[in-house]
Amino acid sequence: EVERAVRGLINRISEGNVLALAHDLLELFAAHPRSEMNELLSSAVLEAVLDARLDQSHFVPVYAALLSLVHHRVGIEAGGFFLDRLTARLHAAYRQEERPKQLVLSAVRLLADLYVFGVVSAGLIFDLVRLMLKRFDETDIESLLIILRSVGVQLRSDDPSALKDIIQQVLARSKERGAVEGREGGEGKERSGTELDMRLQFMVDMILNIKNNRKSKTKSPQELIRERIRSKIADSLGGGTSRINIGWEELTAPDRGAWWLIGVREASQRERD
Repeated sequence: EVERAVRGLINRISEGNVLALAHDLLELFAAHPRSEMNELLSSAVLEAVLDARLDQSHFVPVYAALLSLVHHRVGIEAGGFFLDRLTARLHAAYRQEERPKQLVLSAVRLLADLYVFGVVSAGLIFDLVRLMLKRFDETDIESLLIILRSVGVQLRSDDPSALKDIIQQVLARSKERGAVEGREGGEGKERSGTELDMRLQFMVDMILNIKNNRKSKTKSPQELIRERIRSKIADSLGGGTSRINIGWEELTAPDRGAWWLIGVREASQRERD
C-alpha cells in the first residue's frame, strides 16, 4: 500500500540516496492523489524528525533536501502543506509553559535547513528569531544558536539590513543578561556562570562574527553534509518552484485555511533581492 511505500522510503533515507528516493516519491505523487501523498509524506518526515527518541540532527539536512526536491517538482502544494504541518507542531509546542525542548530544537533545525535548500524565505527565519527574543530562555537561546550556525552567513547575504536589525535586538537582549560587556572590542571580562551563560556568550561571539563577516575556519559536520548534498541536487532544483514567501504570523493565524491552495501565486511569489 502507498503508506507503507512512503514510510519505507523515509526509513531508508541517507545522504547517498536522497536523489533516488526523491525520484521514487515523485513516481508515487504521479500515481496517487496529491492530497493523500502530502499527508503521508508530511506525517512520515515529522515523525522521523520531531518524534524520534534519538537525536536525528545529522539527518535533518537530508530530510530537508528531500522535501526541497519534492517541493521544486510537485509545487507549493507539497512544500506548503508540509510547512503548514511543521509550523503547527512548533507553534503548539512553543505555546506550552513547559515546552518539549527536543521537539522545538528539531523543528527549528528543520526550518533552517528548508531555508538552506530553497523552500522557505529569509523572512520566516527572521520571524523565528524575533519570536525567540521575546521569552529568551534556554530553549530560545539554543534555537538561536542553531539558526546562527546553520544560516547566519546566508541571512547576511540575502538580507543584510534585516540581519543588522536582528543583531541589534539580540545584542540588546543579551546585554540584559550581562553577556556583551566589551565583547566587540574583545576586552570584556570573562564570565564564569552557568552553562546557559556560556551558551549565551558563545551566541554573542557568533553573531558578532557574522556581523563583521568573520567566517569560521572550521565547518561543522552538518555544514559539510549541506555542501555535499547541495552539490548533488543542484541540477535537480533548477527551474522549479520558488521559495514560499510567507511569515510566521500568517502561518499560525487561526483562520489561515489551506493557504497553499488558496492564493498560491501570492504565497509563492519569488523573492526579490
